This record gives sequence, structure tokens and C-alpha cells, in this order.
Amino acid sequence: MIDTVIILRKIIVHVLFCLFSFQSMLFSEVTNYCFNIHCQIIS
Repeated sequence: MIDTVIILRKIIVHVLFCLFSFQSMLFSEVTNYCFNIHCQIIS
């Protein structure tokens, strides 16, 4: 249960970070960064 909460919190923070960064016009770098982090979270 605790592990699930931690994972969900990481994902939420990550998504918010990606959305915020996406608005900052660093599109390619942010996209690569987000993709890499998502892969790490999933695996």
C-alpha cells in the first residue's frame, strides 16, 4: 500500500513537472527527459 502511494506521488509530481516544463519552451529536452523518467518509473 505504501509503495503504491509513493509511486503515485512520483508520477503526479513528474507529470506536473513535465507540464510546467512544457510551457517553458524547452520542448525537445523536456520531452526526452520526461520519456526517460517515465521509462524508469514503469520499469
